[in-house]
Amino acid sequence: MRPVSERGGREVSEYERLFGDGSGPRVLDIIDVPVVKRCPFRHQAEIWLLDKEFYWEKAGAYSPFDLPILAEPVDVLWVDVYSTYDGLDDKIPIEAAGKRATDLRRIAAEEIAP
Repeated sequence: MRPVSERGGREVSEYERLFGDGSGPRVLDIIDVPVVKRCPFRHQAEIWLLDKEFYWEKAGAYSPFDLPILAEPVDVLWVDVYSTYDGLDDKIPIEAAGKRATDLRRIAAEEIAP
């Protein structure tokens, strides 16, 4: 899920992402985000409109040791693979993207470069 606001840029303000105690989310937090409705845009099926009347609530937190179990099994990240001038296999046609359930994936990285 990716929350958005009603503003033209659809950005979520710092105030809108606060918890009731005034603190904000941290990496690995599990958060209950109040939403009004789903509002997908083109290939971005995961977009939801925030309910600005309620604060976000922290429901828990993951440990870094939980990360391996959170990774989704991934067979292929790209479908109908195309390349741009700047990269190899870094693009898909918008028509193909619109057929996907989401454009967000949790994947495991074997290593992270510094």
